[in-house]
Amino acid sequence: MADIDDKTEKNVPGKFYVDCNCIDCDLCRETAPDFFARDDDEGLSYVCKQPVTDEEVALCTEAMEGCPVTIRFLDPPLHEFVPTEEADIELLAKTQ
Repeated sequence: MADIDDKTEKNVPGKFYVDCNCIDCDLCRETAPDFFARDDDEGLSYVCKQPVTDEEVALCTEAMEGCPVTIRFLDPPLHEFVPTEEADIELLAKTQ
């Protein structure tokens, strides 16, 4: 299980993160390339963008579930999935 205290420094704030146990298998970057990137200096992945839409969350969840070392994890509270940008709020409202 991932440990929130071991999150890597490059992760953007939010529910999804990569901790220091990443084995750099590239699965998350292949599954959700808009949300995961590689830290070349550390040799591991990190979350470069948090998902906002249901489709984005599903894609990141797929990456998390496929992770061979289960390093991606969701921590409560879930309110961080609520968008803060006006355009994203309007998009979310239209999908309801």
